[in-house]
Parts: sequence; structure tokens; C-alpha cells
Amino acid sequence: MEKLGFEERRDVPFGPGMRWIEVEPPGSSTSIALPPLSEV
Repeated sequence: MEKLGFEERRDVPFGPGMRWIEVEPPGSSTSIALPPLSEV
């Protein structure tokens, strides 16, 4: 994330062995969620 300039806003457990991550550009009030991928 540092290479892209995003700041981590949230990184929390989201089920067994998964995490919910949100990042945003500095100074922004809009975040981007990186949800866990499902195994299809």
C-alpha cells in the first residue's frame, strides 16, 4: 500500500483465516475495500 500512497484505514478479521481491509488516498474521505475472495 505504501508504494501506491494509500493509507490503511481498517484491517479486521472477517471469518476464519480472512481479513477485511480498507485503504484510502491521503486526505480523502472515500475508502476502497479489499474484501476476502470467495473460493468458487
